[in-house]
Amino acid sequence: MTSTSGCVVAVVASIIFILVCLGNGTLIFLIVKHKKLRTIQNAFLLSISVADLLVGVVCLPVFGATYAFPNTWMFGVAMCKIYGCLTTVCPALSIFTLTFLSIECCTNIYRQSSTSGLSSYGKVAILFLLWFVCLCLGLPNLIFANITTLQYGEQADICFQHPVHLQGSYTRVDALVRLFIFLVIPALIIAVCFTLIAVKVFSIGYWSTSAGGNVYPTNSETTQEAEEEQSLSQVADPRISAGTESRYPILIMTLSAAFTFCWIPFHVYMMWFFYDSAEFSHAWHVFRLFALCLCFADCCVRPWIVFGLEKTFNHYFKKHLWCCVKRTASNEMIPLNENGEQ
Repeated sequence: MTSTSGCVVAVVASIIFILVCLGNGTLIFLIVKHKKLRTIQNAFLLSISVADLLVGVVCLPVFGATYAFPNTWMFGVAMCKIYGCLTTVCPALSIFTLTFLSIECCTNIYRQSSTSGLSSYGKVAILFLLWFVCLCLGLPNLIFANITTLQYGEQADICFQHPVHLQGSYTRVDALVRLFIFLVIPALIIAVCFTLIAVKVFSIGYWSTSAGGNVYPTNSETTQEAEEEQSLSQVADPRISAGTESRYPILIMTLSAAFTFCWIPFHVYMMWFFYDSAEFSHAWHVFRLFALCLCFADCCVRPWIVFGLEKTFNHYFKKHLWCCVKRTASNEMIPLNENGEQ
């Protein structure tokens, strides 16, 4: 790797690191601080944000330093294993959670209900089950990842996520399985869910808003009554804060589309690398760096999408941002005495 590309990757990783910490840290803070946001539905968004923050805090500095100082792995075997485990567990948790939420949105709309058929305990159980499954998927990386010295023109210490003696058929199968489990199958399920939602919506011809702030198809006789109930209950009804308002299906669809967009280049590169015998060129080198940066960028865009599309989060985000601005402005305007003290 050239020093220029390494420096560019390090700078990009630093920018992503800042955005990941600010966005996901703010989202976690808002959910923990405000009671209206502490709901079972938002627990899934909290889970994704915790995973993204782990990737940002633990993996991004390692990623940036590895490309800034090539041919040297300076973090030891333990960090090699943790890096491999987290870069498997956290993306898997994100897409599996979004898949479950897409299925839930679809079933809710077809049931014409603002609540899922699952109880709160059922959703908590699913949340823990998602973490358990993803940790199991990351277990091979935790076990087999190790530092290997290879010769690529010059000696290089590389953190390998697979046993060296299993390179070849094992890595090909692993790349193909990851493509289907982490991208193709979830994307197909999500696409089917939102296609069914669109069919249901357009078959009715319009949306109406229920008292809980949720948007479901219904008959025209209840539309006016539902809108009046919403105007009276919008402030007090905690279901609005639970992420069940009209933009919630759009939010889940946007988050899913962002994940797919960010991870497609990486899987394209992996398929080429393991299944095409063409020589590794400079163009593929640049594409590889772009794909890796885009994967990490996926962790930073999610909270900002939530702030932009989910009204309750947007309200609290602007509220705290405005408070910080006013506090900073008031501190700058405090007069000083002759000794330079406030």
